[in-house]
Amino acid sequence: IPALALPLTVLYGPTLSFNFSFLLSFALTGYTTYLLAYYLTHHRLSAFIAGFIFAFYPARFGYATGTFLGQLTTYFLPLYLLALFMLAQRPNWPRAIWGTLVLACLCLTWPLHVAYGVVIFTVVFMIFQISTWLRQPISRNSLKYFGLMFGLTLILIIGFYLPLYTSFQRGDNAHLSGSDTTNFAIDLTAFI
Repeated sequence: IPALALPLTVLYGPTLSFNFSFLLSFALTGYTTYLLAYYLTHHRLSAFIAGFIFAFYPARFGYATGTFLGQLTTYFLPLYLLALFMLAQRPNWPRAIWGTLVLACLCLTWPLHVAYGVVIFTVVFMIFQISTWLRQPISRNSLKYFGLMFGLTLILIIGFYLPLYTSFQRGDNAHLSGSDTTNFAIDLTAFI
């Protein structure tokens, strides 16, 4: 979200930009979850409840008290799942491009979203999709468009992730260690 809020930061300063992005993260997370749930259920009340629950679940408030804006920016997760479902249902170029943009935004928002969101969601979705394809003839179009989406996303994000990877290889990753977190934590699960 900092890149999306850059015009606001330039015009009004980082404080207003942060506060606006912070509040907007709750609204957008609820709305994008509503869109996903409505796409899957076609029931507005159920979709609203799903959006409300995901936008205001307790872990988000834990991140909110620590002002971890990157971890609060979860509205690309439901959009990514929606893009996967829509591309699997009707594979075409516009949906593949839209999926590329959503996936790139998700990958560039917070690195943990890649590990705990993108990888897990993609593996589970692809297992489900392969089991569906085994019952039906495999559509080469689907594979082509999924390949396009993942390939274009890789091209978009490689310039951002390559410096992180080289820094990690050199051992310049002290900022990623959890020593401060576990030394000052009162939560016993922080040590896991």
